[in-house]
Amino acid sequence: RQGTNLREIQSRSNTRIWFLDTNSVNQTKCKFFIRGTADDVQYAEILIHQTISMQPKLEKYVIKVPRAVESTLIGKNGERKRRLEVKSRCKLEVDRENSSSSGEEISIILKGTKDQIETGKKLVEEAIQQHLYIYNKVNRSGSEGP
Repeated sequence: RQGTNLREIQSRSNTRIWFLDTNSVNQTKCKFFIRGTADDVQYAEILIHQTISMQPKLEKYVIKVPRAVESTLIGKNGERKRRLEVKSRCKLEVDRENSSSSGEEISIILKGTKDQIETGKKLVEEAIQQHLYIYNKVNRSGSEGP
């Protein structure tokens, strides 16, 4: 996190490394620039490849949820969404483009490792159940007269 791997590689290889940031989230390739002696640069390149190969495989999972629970999942100023992301350690995105055309469902994209996505799915499902429980309780108590 926050460049720890890169700093470690620079320290171990006695090189200076930076990369071309194209700000692309879906980017699969990245261009690195390495400054140092030929041997140090070669060693840094080996360390970079080793570090990349040890990274967990990230996956993507789409879950359809009722549009009515969107505000429950996102929360005020995105606070609930951030808590779900921290707890599950996966990224949650609302995909409004690929949501149902009838407008009754939205797509939530979970991105992370398999375990992170499983945790994220459980947390989203719990949030939906909480929303439905509260919704049903409010509607039942509101329909009972004095």
